Amino acid sequence: MTLIQAALLGLVQGLTEFLPVSSSGHLVILQKLFGFTHPPVTFDVLVHTATLGAIILVFREDIRKIDKKLTSAILVGSAPTALMGIWLSSMEDALFNSLSLVAIALLGTTVLLASSKYIKRVHRKERKNVDTKTALIIGAAQGLAIIPGISRSAATIVIGLWLGLDQRTAVRFSFLLAIPAILGAQLLKIDSLGSNQIATSALAIGFVIAVISGWISLKALRGIVERAKLHTFALYTLVLALLLLLVKF
Repeated sequence: MTLIQAALLGLVQGLTEFLPVSSSGHLVILQKLFGFTHPPVTFDVLVHTATLGAIILVFREDIRKIDKKLTSAILVGSAPTALMGIWLSSMEDALFNSLSLVAIALLGTTVLLASSKYIKRVHRKERKNVDTKTALIIGAAQGLAIIPGISRSAATIVIGLWLGLDQRTAVRFSFLLAIPAILGAQLLKIDSLGSNQIATSALAIGFVIAVISGWISLKALRGIVERAKLHTFALYTLVLALLLLLVKF
């Protein structure tokens, strides 16, 4: 992996992990372009740790204020994510080696994002509490986002909004729920660390760029959701999906 490749992968990871366009889908595309048969494990863990750090930085005040009720909701929501993660992990090779699958999943993300434009017409009242049913459904949506092309942030935030959560609560719960999911997924890869040779300089560049771009994109996403503009990303995911279906590389 060259320094330019490391910088680009770090940038894409940081931006797309939080913007509702699917980081895993974009990384599959880049891996195909760079000729990786599998993502370098050490680098993959490092950039995901970087984006986890960005979440902690942006939501540090919310993390300090987590109470028993919210902790319970996070644990409940993490259960379906874990179960679906275990199930889908058995299909990892197929999931992360098909551009056609990424394209189809991006179309699903497109529909989800476009639907967010109509939420206000359905819900006149919004709530700030995340009950058990809501946590389970959002957790299941997060689990499905393991499929590259399905955006985790789009799935969890839009589903949360459709379930009646207000914008700030939907964003906050989405990313607090992401913390155990990202941490758990990276812990599972610990045994594979060191199996990929990659320069320390490439690791450092990827990490720093992922943290900075992740922090910027996460701050931007909060404003986008609060302005009810999530649907504007639907055009991007639609165009990208159609390009993948038309272009083979």
